[in-house]
Amino acid sequence: MKPWRLGFWLSVLLSSAPGSVAAQVHHAVPGYTESEIKAAFIVNLFAFIEWPEGARAQTLCVTEQNATSEALQALLAARPELNLNLKTLTALPQTDAEADSAAAVDDTRPDCDVVFISRDTDFQPTSLPSDAHILTISDASDFARRGGMVELERRASRVGLVLNHDVMTQQGFSVSSRLLSLARVVAMEAQDGG
Repeated sequence: MKPWRLGFWLSVLLSSAPGSVAAQVHHAVPGYTESEIKAAFIVNLFAFIEWPEGARAQTLCVTEQNATSEALQALLAARPELNLNLKTLTALPQTDAEADSAAAVDDTRPDCDVVFISRDTDFQPTSLPSDAHILTISDASDFARRGGMVELERRASRVGLVLNHDVMTQQGFSVSSRLLSLARVVAMEAQDGG
């Protein structure tokens, strides 16, 4: 069982109506910022998601340094028992063609189990190698519909959870029924044929 602090965060973050997390955008919980809430949310998701082949998250990557990555760094430093490393990615493929060429060379693959893609980053979740089993999380609008797995969606004064269950399943992830019941589940948008 997780220590009481993780349980506290989870109860705060997941106790509201389905698909909506009770988090005010600027001060979600008295004394905590939106970025701190997102960081706690990201870390707590790991208790509800099972990795392929019984693996577990060891490296959490971010696409840029910002308030959320700083909050993740502080949270992970305060919780060394989580055994999660934080890494900032400096170069990721931006297009499917770049991803295909990167997949041909093993040392160009990101050494990440989870990637948090900031909403300010121009990065497509589908550009990661399809067999990499990397959990993708973002606060970008329509991230889950564009092929991402977990989206932290801003809704007025709340943060909601959006899952693309099909993509997660295709990548070999299992999601707890509790998390599915609290999230809004979406499918990937169909790509135009040209």
